[in-house]
Parts: sequence; structure tokens; C-alpha cells
Amino acid sequence: MANAENQGLLDMFAMEAHAHLDAIRAQLAVLGAPAAQDAAAADAAAAALGDTLHTLAGAARAVDLPDLEYLWRAVEDMLAARPGLPDAARLGAIGAA
Repeated sequence: MANAENQGLLDMFAMEAHAHLDAIRAQLAVLGAPAAQDAAAADAAAAALGDTLHTLAGAARAVDLPDLEYLWRAVEDMLAARPGLPDAARLGAIGAA
């Protein structure tokens, strides 16, 4: 899909992806805060993180970037495999991704 005809779509994807990555960083910051954090805020951040990952994966698919789609689906699946708040190792893996 990376041709001149679709460059506008790819540019839009890049802009939106940056915004989603900023959201992921914010969600990870909430989830990585000390244990005294607000449980409701942590639950909301975990849910938002899953939604953001799902959105990124779908957007990558829409612009034919299968490697990025696979990455975000894998991270999304990793979270789904262990419901609840992600532990420090998973938060680190998501941050690295």
C-alpha cells in the first residue's frame, strides 16, 4: 500500500499512531504507579490500554502494515491472557513494544 496514491492515508495513520502511543504511555504511567494508586483509575487505565491497542492493530491492518498489526495484536492478546492489572514484566514489555 505504500505508494503515492495512499500516502495521505499513511500520513494520517502516522499522526493518529503518535497520539495513540502517547495515550499508551499515559496509561502505562497510571498502571506503573505505586500500589497505593486508586484502583478505579488503574482499572480504567487497563481498559483504555486494551482499547488503544485494539485500535492501533485495526488501523495498521487498514493501511496494510501487517508487522505493526501483528505486534499490537500480540500485546493485546498478552493482556487478554491474564485479565486484571498487568504486572511489572508485562508493563515493561508493552513499553518496549
